[in-house]
Amino acid sequence: MKTIDRSSIRLIATDLDETLLHKDKAFSDYSRQVLKKLIDKGYLVVPASGRDLKRMCENILTMQGIRYAITLNGAQVYELPGEAVSADGTEIRPVRRVGEFPLSEEEAVLSLDWMRPYCNILEMDTDQGLLREVTVVRPGCFEALSGEPLTEKSAERFIRKRYFFINFDVPEYQSLSEYIRKEHPVVWKVSGFYADRQQFEAILKKEFPDKNVNFCASDDLLTETSSAHASKGNGLRRLMEVLEIPKEAVLVFGDNGNDIDMFHTAGISVAVGNALPEVQTEADFVCGTNDEDGVARFLEEHLLKNEDF
Repeated sequence: MKTIDRSSIRLIATDLDETLLHKDKAFSDYSRQVLKKLIDKGYLVVPASGRDLKRMCENILTMQGIRYAITLNGAQVYELPGEAVSADGTEIRPVRRVGEFPLSEEEAVLSLDWMRPYCNILEMDTDQGLLREVTVVRPGCFEALSGEPLTEKSAERFIRKRYFFINFDVPEYQSLSEYIRKEHPVVWKVSGFYADRQQFEAILKKEFPDKNVNFCASDDLLTETSSAHASKGNGLRRLMEVLEIPKEAVLVFGDNGNDIDMFHTAGISVAVGNALPEVQTEADFVCGTNDEDGVARFLEEHLLKNEDF
């Protein structure tokens, strides 16, 4: 079992959804206080998420002192001014992008065409904003929870309710593949949302045909693709290079398969108690669940113990 030397830790990277944030996506006051205490003591606290920078502004980027962020599963790595959101919450002010790993046009189209026969909503993070496509529901598809036959409307209602924290009110296209061929956007990530569990499980059993693309489940009933260079681990490696921080000075937290590469990059890895079993197996430690503020309690115990708090 590894031990944690608080004097050697300089950077703390944490996933957000189902890790730092509660199930209802709340960023608790307790977690906020612990992270603020660590920032004040000189630790670098870095969110590492599948979210884009804008969707981090709903929670962790409302804090002062966050200087770096790994977004879109590592496709973008930002330096921030320490106060990334304007006072009225409407403006995001990154200093610069210190790492970027987009999909090629061919990889993005392959990702869309690969997921389309299985999922119900496709979403694409691009330099032209967030774009979406509603796919055709196939006969024999059933809602994951109720078991009722799906229609396009019921599938969309199910996904909107399940992923209530994601803004689906974005430009919609009949075919995102055709949009790429005509408009040539820079594509950072492609996501597929599923209302039918059997379809979700079926695609996970298939091997993605391009080794230059990461295909994974980043949540229940959600799959994503990004460049093979755009893992959270590679985003973290890029940041460590820029900051000249060694592996043994990095502590990370996660819950899902897209966090495992980040575990291998850091000196100390911690899975929350609600993490997938295979993620817990890869971690050096397992802490409390996200709804128990497991990340903050672990940090308080190991980095702030015996201090006034």
